[in-house]
Amino acid sequence: MKKQTEAVSNGPGYFESNPSMIAGPVSTVLVGILVLAGFSICPLRAQDQPLISLISPTANNTYNASTLQVEAQFGAGADPTTFTAEVNGIDITNLFNGSGSCGASGLCNVQATVPDIDLLNGTNIVSVDVSGPGDSSGVARVKFQFAPPNASSTPVSKLVPSISIQSVNLPQGADQNNVNSYQIVVGPGPGVAQTIYTTAGLTCSAGINSAQVLVLTRQTLVPDARVNGGTGQACFGDPNSLATFLQGLPKGDLVIVNTFLGLMRNINTTSIGGTNFSGSAVTPNYYNAIGVAGASPGTVYESFQPNLNHLQRLGRDYLPPLTGSLMLDVMHNYYFVPSFYPELTVVPGTPSNNNCASYTYNGAPVGSACASGTTLGGFVIVAVDRLLGYATDFYTLPTNSTNASNSRNAINDFAYLLANYYKQNDLLIITTFGTPIGSSAPVNSYLWDSITKLGGNGYRLAQLNTNGSAYTLISSNDPAYRTAHYPLQNTSANGGNGQVHAQLSRNRLNQLVLNSGASDGAMTFPIGYQWTTVGFEQPQDWPAWQTPGQQNAYLDLTSTANHYPDVRAKLGCPQATPIDNICQPIRSYYDDGIGTGGTPPGILGFSYNTLTYFNNSSYTLDDFNAVIAQLKIEQGYENNVYSVYALFTPLTQSSSNTLQQQLVAVAQNIDSSVLSGSAATATLYADHLSGAAAVTSLFALLPSVGPAFGAVSTVLGAAAYFVPTTIGGVPDASRYGYTLGELKANTAKANQNVYNGLITLFTSIVDDWGKLQMVGSGYGSRRAPFYMGVNALDANVPAQSLEAFALGAKRNFYLTLVPIIYDSDYFTAQPQNNPGKIAGSVTSFGGSFCISSYAGVPTASYWSYPNVILPATWDINIITQIETSNEPLGGRYKILYFPSAGLLTDLFTAPGITGTPPFYTITGGAGLTQDQFMPSAGYLAARPGYVPGRYPPNCAK
Repeated sequence: MKKQTEAVSNGPGYFESNPSMIAGPVSTVLVGILVLAGFSICPLRAQDQPLISLISPTANNTYNASTLQVEAQFGAGADPTTFTAEVNGIDITNLFNGSGSCGASGLCNVQATVPDIDLLNGTNIVSVDVSGPGDSSGVARVKFQFAPPNASSTPVSKLVPSISIQSVNLPQGADQNNVNSYQIVVGPGPGVAQTIYTTAGLTCSAGINSAQVLVLTRQTLVPDARVNGGTGQACFGDPNSLATFLQGLPKGDLVIVNTFLGLMRNINTTSIGGTNFSGSAVTPNYYNAIGVAGASPGTVYESFQPNLNHLQRLGRDYLPPLTGSLMLDVMHNYYFVPSFYPELTVVPGTPSNNNCASYTYNGAPVGSACASGTTLGGFVIVAVDRLLGYATDFYTLPTNSTNASNSRNAINDFAYLLANYYKQNDLLIITTFGTPIGSSAPVNSYLWDSITKLGGNGYRLAQLNTNGSAYTLISSNDPAYRTAHYPLQNTSANGGNGQVHAQLSRNRLNQLVLNSGASDGAMTFPIGYQWTTVGFEQPQDWPAWQTPGQQNAYLDLTSTANHYPDVRAKLGCPQATPIDNICQPIRSYYDDGIGTGGTPPGILGFSYNTLTYFNNSSYTLDDFNAVIAQLKIEQGYENNVYSVYALFTPLTQSSSNTLQQQLVAVAQNIDSSVLSGSAATATLYADHLSGAAAVTSLFALLPSVGPAFGAVSTVLGAAAYFVPTTIGGVPDASRYGYTLGELKANTAKANQNVYNGLITLFTSIVDDWGKLQMVGSGYGSRRAPFYMGVNALDANVPAQSLEAFALGAKRNFYLTLVPIIYDSDYFTAQPQNNPGKIAGSVTSFGGSFCISSYAGVPTASYWSYPNVILPATWDINIITQIETSNEPLGGRYKILYFPSAGLLTDLFTAPGITGTPPFYTITGGAGLTQDQFMPSAGYLAARPGYVPGRYPPNCAK
């Protein structure tokens, strides 16, 4: 059964000293400053006339006829052949035809008659889009109400952009052995009360080893009346019954499953996009999931406690729920988005900071370690629980001290901890302090192997033997972590300084992974990661009116009593007599301008000071004044957010420089030598783009782009979270991207998808009191990263970060394409460091010839390091083409091929900049490093080096 509770808001106001924005008098001075700040800079608009706009329906009007008329108008440059339209995610493009009315653009309007069967009882959304010049994309969106006759039994749609959810909750002090103690918590959200679902009335035959299921419709989020006698809930004591139930659910329903604090072995949730644990070695303790009935396996969000940390992780304190929001995707269906995106900064200890290493995680310092006295330097390990999200260990290893025995013991301890002590669900953040490696305790093969298995370059450790050396590695012992290319390494040994500013996110197994990590200049030039934190945080409802009178006053502003006709007129509510048209409450209109070039809705320009209290018995003058004061504060914040929103629209609507244009240009200029037959299917994944763009020294090159970079990263994340990968499917951030073939042919829908994601993201901001306060007050106080402008210090506009994402795309494509054609040939313990001198004897025509298949290898195609065990010898890695050929005169030996000089230049040359502040253009190469093409990085496969001859090597060049 479910329990309805009141929606709660604990959102603080803008004023730090004011505990309530409603109850008492509020200064209008600061509110005025907010509003003025919102208009202090002329926002960049893509064009004066939008590519497309909706003439009807009218925003927030209520319709009750059996059909709905929809009319769209094209702007100058629109291509009508690309027009598409949807209502509540249903494609209605085929319903449109010419209306006979033609706009100033010379293009005639199109209109459609939509049957009521396609409409929802309550809130509906019509959206249209069209392409324009330079691959720009125009989108228009209108929200309206539909009130069909005899709809009393039909669930009411609200289509609130974001509603909080927790898949399983065990309240403090509740009996963990009683299934009735556990909750599935849905809400609150803006205008939506919190609903708590429990197992009361259900039979869970295996106790806490049973599985509780809640089934909701995806657009109304009410229990599906078609499921289990109308309750939408069920509980099962065995995996077979659960699997059968899930298979029979109505396709497209949202499904939440949890097994309390218990274990259902062999659980199978593939029918909702999850995993089949039958026969698996994995123990899915405390399993919980949020998926969609009929979704493809691998698309569900699921969490369980495998107890794979360095410390015991069993018991109520280690229950790992899915916590986040149900957010509307671009098809207006709800799906889960995680809400935890902690930031991480790592600063190695070097002479510039008194040789003291420091960490900050999720806004709080974790600890520090310094070189002093007999400790000349060493390493520090911070471990973070990838499921629970908090730091669990801080371990200092003095690998270089005046006591040689202690140093050697620390080296061995370091290797043991990495290889054996820490487990798959430990996120390891490793850095250095002082001079980490001394002559008395060199790096051994045990430590080299441990770092290599984490995705780092173990050879770099031996180079950390001078004053100022620094090294940072963020990784995990989880093999899937390395396979997904999440490890991040930065070291002075290859030109970095070890400093890292990163943001973590949750994958579909609820584990923390690297979302984006920038190096070097990141400490001096901050990155706008806070955009992601705020954009996807759990929503807050509007502040509750503190008296019934305040609630009455708020509703009376728009009521059919027409006590305040100027308000109704500003909202566009019909003024005909008698006044019987329903006008929605004021807050319902805040998102009406999202989907335009940044024009705020009319109510945000209304002067509340012109209103005079209507004397009545339902509310007092004090009630009226309190409501007006709060609405003025919201108005200031909203205007600021719209000013920010206008800065984002050029990303996809500009006719001269859009995200898609940048990506297409990159794809069309990839070095042709890596374009094999399968290259066209190489995919640029949006969730990897930000990480690839955050390159060493990039933020030092572009010092004003950090906040904009973080903002655009959030928009790309929104596209990944909100755009279904297939028609009728669910969003899958890990698989959302664009193929090289699509970009080269310019058929990708990057601009359209990103703009749709942008609309969803900003709708959730303007309709959410918590997000609105953060972004609105940040912009109003000119505080990065929410304040951006062409003249803003260290906070350029979003469009100026597109070059950085183009560079990220270039790096990403090369890291995908190069391994298709090349591998990493390797030799160990060689007497010289040049592979061209590694040769074998080939006998032919009575003679013996000394042949090296690497004789023609370009210098930039190979690198060598002293062997860890035999430092007088060399280990060599060579980028070599996988495909070989035989020597033409009898095939006596293989001929090897290497990257061209042009490709090597494009891979390894550092990026540069041209232009004048604040308008930069990135030039040069991809800025990739040799370390990224070591086998340990997970891109290139390792292949033993080749020596001609039957018993090589037996000659020397």
